[in-house]
Amino acid sequence: MDELEAIEKLVTRARRETPAVNSIADGILAQMRHSPPPRIAGLSVFAIVSAAAATIVMAIGAYFWLASPDPLTELYAPLQVGLLW
Repeated sequence: MDELEAIEKLVTRARRETPAVNSIADGILAQMRHSPPPRIAGLSVFAIVSAAAATIVMAIGAYFWLASPDPLTELYAPLQVGLLW
């Protein structure tokens, strides 16, 4: 039982103490203010090239989509001729 009493004494002593609260926000904000701005030139160039490539591919795709014939035209061709007679 000696161990339990020692633990209870430690618990009561720990409850009396107030933990120290240190704010680290000021240090982090100071580091952010003094750090150099990130370089995004490479990423910007990549985004512009990707957008241009996507625009070209979409334009070519739209051209071929509109220029392609209806695939069911050949299937219904005999029926259309039959209705004329």
